Amino acid sequence: MQRRKPLTVFLLSLVTLGIYSLVWTYKTRKELIAELNQPQAIPAFIWLFAPWLTMAATGIVMAFFQAFNSGETPAATAVIALTLVIASAVIALILPFFWFYKFSEAVHALVPETETTMIYVLWVVMWVVGFPLVWPLIVQTELNKYLDRKSGVAAQTPVPAVATYPVDKPAHHVAHHAHQVHHRTHSSEHTQR
Repeated sequence: MQRRKPLTVFLLSLVTLGIYSLVWTYKTRKELIAELNQPQAIPAFIWLFAPWLTMAATGIVMAFFQAFNSGETPAATAVIALTLVIASAVIALILPFFWFYKFSEAVHALVPETETTMIYVLWVVMWVVGFPLVWPLIVQTELNKYLDRKSGVAAQTPVPAVATYPVDKPAHHVAHHAHQVHHRTHSSEHTQR
């Protein structure tokens, strides 16, 4: 799995008018599947294009039906057209939503502290609001947490040493102790010269 800077993912998606977010989604899907070692974890990438494919298929079927209409009544044509439009709309809406839910589950499998529902609802809200390019930024941030944990970056962060003094000592004893340490340091420097 590749570490990416979330802000870079967002800016590239913005500058390319969403094309990079598709590239990011494609690559990240492959990486998630490889990391989980579960080829069926996320459906095929083509599912994301279901809205456009079903609209195109509906248009082709409707054009074919009108070209070879052999005396059907306008009401029958309208019923068939309406049935095709409803069927394609259902397919167009269900497949991408299902796809992103499975994607969210895969992210949750790697980053358990990330809720599947939160990632999924975030995707839905971003699409409804009209700004879906924020979603990859957030998901990449979560995946980077997984990579940090996997590489042990969090465990290697040094903890600064803190001098502790007994609580029962008055403040002037602490100040005296600090003066003695300072005095010893300077006297050892003079001795070494």
